[in-house]
Amino acid sequence: MSNYAQRVPFEAGMVEQQPGLEVVPQEHMHNTQQWPQATPDNDWKEVGHATGFVDGNTPPLRVDATYWQHHKMMAAGAMPSTDPECVYPPPESKPTQTGVSRKRVWLIAGVLLSVLVVVGAVVGGVVGSRAAANKSASTSDPSQSTATPTTTASSPTSTSTTLVTLQSIRQGSALSVTGWRKSTGVEISLFYQDRQNGLRRSKYDTSIRTFSANESFWGASTSLTVAQPISGTTLGASTLLFGTVFQPQTELFYNGPSARVLGVNMNTAYTPELITDSINDVQIFSGLNSSLASYWPWWIYQAPDGKLVHIRNGLVDNFGPSATWGTTTLNVTGLPATRLAIVPLSTNFSKIAVKGGYAVFYQDTDSRLAVSITDINSTELAPDYALSWPTDDFPSITLPKYSPIAAFSTARPADKSERVNTYVLYLDAASDINMVYIESSDPSSWKTSKPEALKGVDRDTDIACLTMATSNYNAAGLETPLEQASSESKCFFQRGGELIQAVLDGTDWVVNGTVPLS
Repeated sequence: MSNYAQRVPFEAGMVEQQPGLEVVPQEHMHNTQQWPQATPDNDWKEVGHATGFVDGNTPPLRVDATYWQHHKMMAAGAMPSTDPECVYPPPESKPTQTGVSRKRVWLIAGVLLSVLVVVGAVVGGVVGSRAAANKSASTSDPSQSTATPTTTASSPTSTSTTLVTLQSIRQGSALSVTGWRKSTGVEISLFYQDRQNGLRRSKYDTSIRTFSANESFWGASTSLTVAQPISGTTLGASTLLFGTVFQPQTELFYNGPSARVLGVNMNTAYTPELITDSINDVQIFSGLNSSLASYWPWWIYQAPDGKLVHIRNGLVDNFGPSATWGTTTLNVTGLPATRLAIVPLSTNFSKIAVKGGYAVFYQDTDSRLAVSITDINSTELAPDYALSWPTDDFPSITLPKYSPIAAFSTARPADKSERVNTYVLYLDAASDINMVYIESSDPSSWKTSKPEALKGVDRDTDIACLTMATSNYNAAGLETPLEQASSESKCFFQRGGELIQAVLDGTDWVVNGTVPLS
């Protein structure tokens, strides 16, 4: 299988200002924490100004001509496609008013009400009789019961079943997780979509709770007030750690109407704590149903033409966050609407944040699982760059179309080159989660497994896995390196309608209960 292979720094007083987005080309991205200022030419167009600059001197946002053409095509609803399965639906249209009289409306409403009463009585009788039968026949855990499955076009063709219905999470919701280790414990944020299409967060915090048989480290599910998430949005979350203000800043990207990418930031140093990201002021459009994958300072999406695009923050001194971002279209084309997963390739943030610092897993146009290390062949790689693992022997695995993919990295024990172990999870056609992984015990060879604890999940589940946050300059002015595998090496998925958390135990997996939802 082929493998595809500026400056307004933040300061302590800027808690209400969010980074603007100034798009700069790939040739300005060097093996450094700083990028030179972009210069306009015939291939760049001004599309507006970003907010979030303290001095008010907002530079023009510039997007290359190819991307601008994608924007125009998306706005016109004219995105071409040769694959009928990949035709993107048009933006939702608003209903129009009709000239129906009030009397006619009441007549129709009365008829419908009568029908609903009859149907409700019939359904209620059927459900009641079935419930009575089930109660007398079994007292097993509801999550182990079965129900008639429903089919979705975007999920693998399997026969997993669901019974539990939770209001705070929709069945088949996208999942994204991020977390960090603070001085008093571990904090994890898990994001998902509810049945009303709102976005929600569950927070796991070992510093404010005591674990017992009746209580977990998970707090109550909370709703996020965000702008226009579409039904079935994908999610990409990451954690920014820097200095005393960003301790942490949690960032979440999601899909808005007409394939527009939107974002929100969460930081307890802000008032209010939740603030929309300045990316909302920028006309960035992905392919519809594009996955969003994020690990600070990178995030990745798929363009309308199928190519992957990465965006990187224009880091400044000590690799601190800035008010500019750079965008690059990668020489990687995935299956339209492929799921994406990103992992760091070093334990050291200063190596993660530059060329060769991350890998992305995706579904190739032939439906196989694929991996790309961006800029791995660049002449600008750091002199001490150490490749964590090879890509040329990555297993050839064909996935069901649009199969969920998740991945995470952990530090290799006692590795002076600061390399990582990496684990990739994907869903097969039998509704079992499989793993592809590579570890320091055999760093030249990828292995596969089918963990018993990850079998029989809901066929439309997403998968989210946690890679702990890293930093070049934390609140104490020290580095926060990537951690070794621990009890926080977690992945999340739906089974029986519930949100399950599983923990990596060696090279096997153990289910560690459910995330409490309602």
